[in-house]
Amino acid sequence: MKPIRLQVQMPVIGMFSIGGRSGVGEVEQLVETTVTRLRRSEHNGVQVEGSAMALAFVPEQFRRYLREKRRLVGEEHAWLAVKIADNKKSLAPFMASGDREWGREAVPMKVAELVGGELDFWVARARGVSVELKNGAAIVERVRVGVLDGVADPANTFVAHGLYQPSTDWMDGGALIEQERIALFPAAGDANFWMAQTQSGHCSQFGETALIAAMRTHVMSKFGDEV
Repeated sequence: MKPIRLQVQMPVIGMFSIGGRSGVGEVEQLVETTVTRLRRSEHNGVQVEGSAMALAFVPEQFRRYLREKRRLVGEEHAWLAVKIADNKKSLAPFMASGDREWGREAVPMKVAELVGGELDFWVARARGVSVELKNGAAIVERVRVGVLDGVADPANTFVAHGLYQPSTDWMDGGALIEQERIALFPAAGDANFWMAQTQSGHCSQFGETALIAAMRTHVMSKFGDEV
């Protein structure tokens, strides 16, 4: 797809009001910017009507907050929500196509630049796990309770979804490092970085933390330098 201009939901810190009470927290500001990829919004594998996700250019004044939340992709982009009501004409071709995603082939992302939820998303994909990216976070199936033989009514099976954060949580990332035999080393000459390497030695990546380096290495071992 060619880059297009869309009205996106840009997360910022601002005032909000709920039930007559006001406070300060994350709110969404409508901002027009350039979008290079589009993806269907999904929840628990079901398409969410009325919105989509867009890989959007983030103007400089909005980057600090997204960087702190580890939601930036590279240095200048982030996956942000776009509402069809705000972009009826521009989104019409994508929504009518039935495609799950547009633009991936035109704007590949370097594995070395993946961070936050985007990195977690690709780690799950590398593991073959069903995952969705929601509000910049990777969501996977965490708990399944009930009849699991596939014969009974699925309505009798309880499924709980939750965050998957292998790039920041050792409960998620540590098990994968052990399973894949990923080696970790302090980066030579830079105390602020780590290097990770696959057991074969064919893939290696750097990161600001040991987990980030290891997760980038795992994604690289499955998909190559770009995703």
